[in-house]
Formats: sequence, C-alpha cells, structure tokens
Amino acid sequence: MNNIHEVIKTRALAALRADKLPTDQWALKNRVGVTVLAVSTELFKECVDVRLTKTDHKSIHRDIMKELAHANH
Repeated sequence: MNNIHEVIKTRALAALRADKLPTDQWALKNRVGVTVLAVSTELFKECVDVRLTKTDHKSIHRDIMKELAHANH
C-alpha cells in the first residue's frame, strides 16, 4: 500500500507546486485535501485496483503538509 501513497503524494505535490499556493494555512489544508482527492480519482480512472480508506487520505494529506512545510523553510 505504501507504493500507492507515494504515487499519490508525488502527483499531488507536483500539481500543488505547479499552482500558486495559498498562504493561509486553512486554505492550504483545503487545497491539499482537494488535490489528494483529485489525484486519487485520477488513479481510479486509470484502473489502479487499490482501495484507499479515509485513513489513507489523511496519511497522504499529512505527508504532503510536512513536505510543503519543509519546502518553505
């Protein structure tokens, strides 16, 4: 399951870095959540046979927030 997490995280980070990110923490959290969902949906459409739970989404979301926090320092 870790491989799918990395794929989603990598794609989501690439999509987020391509956009102008909001500076407000609340708005950033929402943007990350929407992006993770969009990437997951895209992967589903690509017929990846993986079931992501709400916990998986939260874990990916948390990892992305950490990556973005480190990138801003």
